[in-house]
Amino acid sequence: MGQPQNSAEIVAFGIYEANLRTGELRRSGLKVKLQEKPFQILSILLEKRGDLVTRDELRERLWPSDTFVDFDHGLNTAVNKLREVLGDSASNPRFIETLPRRGYRFIGEVRQDNSTAPLAEQRVGELEQATNGIVVTSSTPAGKDIELAVEKSPSTTLPSAPRVLIRMILGAMQLGYLTMYVFALHSFFAHDEHADLMPGFGWLPDVLIWIAIVSVPVRLYLLSAVSFDYSLLPQKFRRLFPFLFILDEVWALAPFWIALKLGLGVAFAAVAAFVYLPFVQRTLMWMGYGKD
Repeated sequence: MGQPQNSAEIVAFGIYEANLRTGELRRSGLKVKLQEKPFQILSILLEKRGDLVTRDELRERLWPSDTFVDFDHGLNTAVNKLREVLGDSASNPRFIETLPRRGYRFIGEVRQDNSTAPLAEQRVGELEQATNGIVVTSSTPAGKDIELAVEKSPSTTLPSAPRVLIRMILGAMQLGYLTMYVFALHSFFAHDEHADLMPGFGWLPDVLIWIAIVSVPVRLYLLSAVSFDYSLLPQKFRRLFPFLFILDEVWALAPFWIALKLGLGVAFAAVAAFVYLPFVQRTLMWMGYGKD
């Protein structure tokens, strides 16, 4: 018979079990595929659960000093893969919390007792799905209480959604902006750009054309970054947002360009929607990529 494994080598949290000796991760007793670097990050976070693990510390432990690698890209990619396997979210974390520009912290409830049966883990999974914002206690067949700290307050966190869906929405928004820019450029050079303007807005077409010219490469960059799931997109978007916000808020006046065709009421409604779009993009970015 084989030697029993040391319970300290197996760390259980939620419906997951991490075997720190073999580098294996199981969900409800079934082995799940997780690459080496993401598992190493999980092991380090579990070792220092509840404490901050800085990005510098992760770099020192995972990448030797003589290794030449894009550390930020490698770390962000590994953390994102780990979160995907754990079904976790950066904006609404259950296990891995991001401390912006500092590092990460494991916040899940941990058990280091190897006696809990697979049935107990199945029960944990059922309770996680059944509870919403409530701390519950379940008695397992082994007589051990398992406390689930599920979402503390849905009102204080962003809603969760599949990252693929968020990327699709963000990509569609970039395509929408690009379409409007092309339409504006075409209208400016092919027609009388002042024909359908409201009185007092004669300056508007010239301003909008310059915004369209400047914004086209920015939108193409964001579209490609979202399409390829660029791991550094949150940091890049955070730097771009103040500049992009100003351009988008001025661009929100675009409906007044064709106000006489649209009608005054429709033009004002469209302006209100365009004013809100930058905030929608930022919120979607937080939901999909967190506030790293």
